[in-house]
Amino acid sequence: MKTLSFSLFFLFTTAIFAQDFDTYDENNDGVWDENEFAETNDEDYDLWDTDSDGLIDDDEFNETTFRTTDRDRDERINENEWNEGSERMYSIYTGTYDFDDFDTNRDDAIDNDEWNEGFAENNDWFDAYDRNRDGSLDNDEWNSGLFNDWDDDGDGFLDEEEYTVNESFYERDDY
Repeated sequence: MKTLSFSLFFLFTTAIFAQDFDTYDENNDGVWDENEFAETNDEDYDLWDTDSDGLIDDDEFNETTFRTTDRDRDERINENEWNEGSERMYSIYTGTYDFDDFDTNRDDAIDNDEWNEGFAENNDWFDAYDRNRDGSLDNDEWNSGLFNDWDDDGDGFLDEEEYTVNESFYERDDY
């Protein structure tokens, strides 16, 4: 029964992602360019802009990436959550895949303070998105940075697989 339930869940969520993907594929070419991607992301930007000032600063960025990575919502990132996030998003920016580099108190979890300290020492992730180097991300910078992160094959387009894999990592509505 669990297998059937999981299979139905997987099929249902895949169908939802496909419907979303097709809805925003304005020219029906089977891929999104950066502009089509940006059309889908305005609501997500508002979730990351936690103080609603129209910009995402590095504190908001770090806070939201922490909450996004904390899949079980216990306010601690365990090694499995770290590995998933590292594989999907931030290892190219942190320069490490090693959980222990961020778990400085060695309690087998990364809390918010450890996360912020780790990214404060090396916040190439935020810096890569902040193209104009003003210390904050506007909606265009955020969309462009996220698009480039999600474009796994670097071809300048998102296909449905790239979208589905990456969107599932961010599928939280309570950042």
